[in-house]
Amino acid sequence: MTLSHARLTRHSRRLLQTGSVAATVQALAENTVRVHQATARFRATGRALRIRSQQLRVENRWLRLTRRRALIRRRLLNGRLPYDSAPKLLGGPGDGGACGARDGPLLATQLVMAVPMAGSFVELHGDCVMLWDQEGVGRHPHIA
Repeated sequence: MTLSHARLTRHSRRLLQTGSVAATVQALAENTVRVHQATARFRATGRALRIRSQQLRVENRWLRLTRRRALIRRRLLNGRLPYDSAPKLLGGPGDGGACGARDGPLLATQLVMAVPMAGSFVELHGDCVMLWDQEGVGRHPHIA
């Protein structure tokens, strides 16, 4: 059912005279202010969460590196990784095996290095090779 233009105009005049339009406009203005304030609070909370997330990532990275270094040291001590440096390392994408340093999967999207050891190779993630190099190459457990 459609109101005719004349009826709609009469209806609009009646609303203006009774003040209900003014009350509606006032309520909308108050709601707009509340929504704006809530948005500002959400943005501030989002910024604080983003900053805390960055702090946690830095802390987590340090903890991950510490754990990986400890794993590599243990594997050096128990003979699962060599102490001798390799004159050449072979590298390429992972093939689904396990990292010789931390047992994580060697994915096709990751750089994998093959470290020679006792006539064969131990495959390590690229970052694990760097940690292995820092932790064990040229060191011996009786000297370190």
